[in-house]
Amino acid sequence: MPTFVIFSKISPNKGVVQLKERSQAVQKRLKAECPLVGFREGYALDRGYEVLDIVEADTIDSVRQAAKIIEQVDGATTEVVAAFPWREFVAGRSRAA
Repeated sequence: MPTFVIFSKISPNKGVVQLKERSQAVQKRLKAECPLVGFREGYALDRGYEVLDIVEADTIDSVRQAAKIIEQVDGATTEVVAAFPWREFVAGRSRAA
């Protein structure tokens, strides 16, 4: 299944205190509305209120739907990108050259 990354920048105006509650609300909606998006890992980034989620899904549209839920519930801005294992990326580039 293809791998994608969701970068989220959470609004600091929402406060850290409610972060756990907002996170639970996001997870609940994602399970209900995006069951085909598998969340593999989540990381807080050392750049303020930023989060990186590694997910798997059949289509990027499914991941974009999940990102919209994150935006709606958490007041975040998001970016979705496809991710490839480094070895596969390099091998593919070598064949193309």
